[in-house]
Amino acid sequence: MILMHVKMKNSEDILAYVERSKSDNRILIITSPISINLDPDRGFYANHWLIFSEDNYVSIPSNEVMFINKASESAIDYYKQFFKKKP
Repeated sequence: MILMHVKMKNSEDILAYVERSKSDNRILIITSPISINLDPDRGFYANHWLIFSEDNYVSIPSNEVMFINKASESAIDYYKQFFKKKP
């Protein structure tokens, strides 16, 4: 799978692995998502998007997404660094 940049309609930026549901093409399965944020003082930082969930994936309606693009090389590096630091 390829890491993707998902821009949600609520303006959230998410890095995750994305696939369409096999049973409903209007549903996206997002796996291992992290939310990317920008703070004027701290710069970029990431949070687990499913921090309080047992599962590492979520199904969301595709109409909640503004766009999905392949993640840039810098986004891929940032994503890998995030998971290296987390237990």
